[in-house]
Amino acid sequence: MSSASSLLLRKQLNDLNKNGTEGFSAGLIDDDNIFRWQVLIMGPADTIYDGGCFKALLEFPQDYPNRPPKMQFITDMWHPNISATGNVCISILHDPGEDRFGYERPEERWLPVHTVESIIMSVISMLAEPNPDSPANVDAAGNISESDPRLACDNVTPPPLKGVFFALADRGKCDFVVKVLSIQKANYLGAIIINTESDYVFPMGSDKNLNISIPAIMIGNTSGFSIRQHYLYDKHFLAKMTPNPGTSIEYYLVPLLITLSLAFLGIIIFLGIRVLRNCLRQSKNRLSRDILNKLPEIRFSEDYQSLYDTCAICLEDYVIGDKLRVLPCHHAYHSKCVDRWLLRRQRSCPVCKYRIHRTHDEQDSDTDDPHQAAGEGPSGSGTATVEQSSRSRAGIQEHPEFDASMAYENADTENDIAPLLSKSAPVASWLSGGQLPQQGSTWLGYGEDIFFHFSVSAFILKVFVIIFVYYATSLRCCSYSKS
Repeated sequence: MSSASSLLLRKQLNDLNKNGTEGFSAGLIDDDNIFRWQVLIMGPADTIYDGGCFKALLEFPQDYPNRPPKMQFITDMWHPNISATGNVCISILHDPGEDRFGYERPEERWLPVHTVESIIMSVISMLAEPNPDSPANVDAAGNISESDPRLACDNVTPPPLKGVFFALADRGKCDFVVKVLSIQKANYLGAIIINTESDYVFPMGSDKNLNISIPAIMIGNTSGFSIRQHYLYDKHFLAKMTPNPGTSIEYYLVPLLITLSLAFLGIIIFLGIRVLRNCLRQSKNRLSRDILNKLPEIRFSEDYQSLYDTCAICLEDYVIGDKLRVLPCHHAYHSKCVDRWLLRRQRSCPVCKYRIHRTHDEQDSDTDDPHQAAGEGPSGSGTATVEQSSRSRAGIQEHPEFDASMAYENADTENDIAPLLSKSAPVASWLSGGQLPQQGSTWLGYGEDIFFHFSVSAFILKVFVIIFVYYATSLRCCSYSKS
């Protein structure tokens, strides 16, 4: 088939050179390749292409003429039926057979009887009379011509030349839809309505069901005056109409994603700052591991039964061999119970709230209890004391690295042990107002704060979404008003 195609193309080339052509010339790019042609087309008279020369390539398939060639303009072209890359979209260059979309009849598509001359003549005709109903380039440019009459309410004069023309009309006298319909009937491919009253631009629309297929836009009075003075077709300028970005889902999707991203980022920053502040505030109220290790720890035995009997945290009786942590206020608890309290909750006694200070300076500046500042015991009386011999007899030894001025805050100089509370006081105090420290999470005590922060963040997100929905809805609305 390749040899037959070559012979046919060679014959058609000889016929063109012998008979001559009007409006174009054609020849081979390479004498050794009969399937690649170069065409030079002269712009059709009385069109916007008049006086121009346009280069194009013709590439024929190996089974020509069973299948059509491909035509591509090398010269930059602005035409509805020529794509941005220069490919020509015309019926006779489409593969033969039925159009699966139903736009073209089989006889309008490629037939083997077509020749190179008939192809190029069809393209020249397409340049003179574009088909906007089947565009290959929706952004193609055209000329602007002032409508006659200016208000374009009826009987609009057709464009002055063949080609793509947009009509420029004034607002007033009739509905916008009537103007656009009149302009469409005059074979214009677009309508530009000038708001002669101001530079305010608003959507045009109508509740009438009319068959309008051309695009229409509104411009302000200043822009309309500038176009009339400098950019009409006789000034050799081209105008380009692009689709409204509001018809694309990306036009709404991108602002939505930006809004949600900013809202989410704001929530993260808000929560991060709040949690960080809570962590810093709570860390000041907790006891460090180093200070905890300096607090005395004893093994419960019969010698201590007269001093301690029940852990005020877990409410279990002490058993011989249990490890007890003795605080500066001389309240004792199970080490596993009170250590969690001091490390994760606060550095004070769960019962009497006697605060364990880290340094001597902190003791002087951070004492909340006036009785502690005055050198009294945690009970406030400062009268009931226990001799050092009693403490030694009970077997409570000071930790060798524990600084008394740091932990036993402001103890009596004569009696270096703060007064003991009665054995029933710890349980009564715990049951009346204390909270059992929980094991595990380091966020202990933050539950209510974090719930509040998430509630505020959710409210902020709702506000962002409401604003976006209102914004998107307002863009979709059309104004059904008369000029």
